[in-house]
This record gives sequence, C-alpha cells and structure tokens, in this order.
Amino acid sequence: PYYTPMATIIVFLTENGGPVVYPSSSTPVKVLPQKGMAIVHHNTDEKNQMDMSTVHALLPVKEGEAAYVARKYVFTTPVSTARRVALPVFAFAFGGKLPGVFSVFHDMLVEKFGVEDGNTYFDKACQFIPLLLVACLVQYLVNYVREQLEGNNKNKSSKSGEKEKKGQDTKKQPSSKKGKKGTKKD
Repeated sequence: PYYTPMATIIVFLTENGGPVVYPSSSTPVKVLPQKGMAIVHHNTDEKNQMDMSTVHALLPVKEGEAAYVARKYVFTTPVSTARRVALPVFAFAFGGKLPGVFSVFHDMLVEKFGVEDGNTYFDKACQFIPLLLVACLVQYLVNYVREQLEGNNKNKSSKSGEKEKKGQDTKKQPSSKKGKKGTKKD
C-alpha cells in the first residue's frame, strides 16, 4: 500500500518558474511563484482518505529558465531512521531511483504481516541488507589479501628452495673434486 502524506509544504526558492495549480478543487486554483512563499495544504480528509481536491502540479517553466522549489511531505507516522538512511543509499547505487523491488518487498511484508509488523520487518531488512553487503565485501577482501600473502610466501619459499638447491649443488661439486684430488695415484 502507498501511504498518502497527511500534508505537503511547497516553498518557492526563486521568482521565476511555473505556477502551482490545483485542477481538481471545486474552483481550480493557480498560485504564482514568489521567492520565499510557502504553500501548505492537507492531502487527506478527517478520515485519513486522500482528498482529490489537493492533487496539484507544478506547471513547466519558460525555456531557458530554471525554477527551484523545495517540497516537504508530512506523514502521519514518521519515517524510520533505517529508511531515511538506507533507502537513499540504495537509490544512489541505482542512479538516483529506487528499484521497484523495494516497493514490492515492502507491500508483500505489509500484506503478509499487517501494517505495523510489516513496516517493522521492512525496517529491519533496511538495516540487515547493508550489513550483509558490508560483511560480504569484508570477507571478499580478507580472502583476496590472504591469497596475495600466500602467493607471496609460496614465491619466497620456492625461490629460497631454489637457492638452497643451487647451494647444495655447488657444495657437492667442490667436495667431489676434493675427493678426486685427494686420492693418490699409486
């Protein structure tokens, strides 16, 4: 389920830009931008159902202009810290847009366990998934470093083994020569 914000706050940060329109209200409303002006409206009625008269749109700006608007949505229940931290990180990893699998996963948990428990489990997943990813990354790095160290140790031991072998060969040759020199001819 999608939770409708209880209220919306829109703040115009520039003079230029398109107006905000409310086409579904009993008499359509158009609000022209003024820098620093804020529009506050409730999105739900007294039964917490969406009020269709609050559906609004920001009309496009003139070509070559930029409009800056800040929006704040107020929900009846606060967004958990896990969601405020983890979901933007996930969205950043996917180019700024949260993949739909997160919404599907959340909706599945809410349908299966109810709103309260489903949200709790989703929050726990938002904490667990990053920890699992970090643990996997650490394990990968540990294995990589271990392989590098073992590879270096094998190379050193094989090189030192070769040196010892060469040293033994060179030691054997002089001793065999000495044995030949030390024998007397009768």
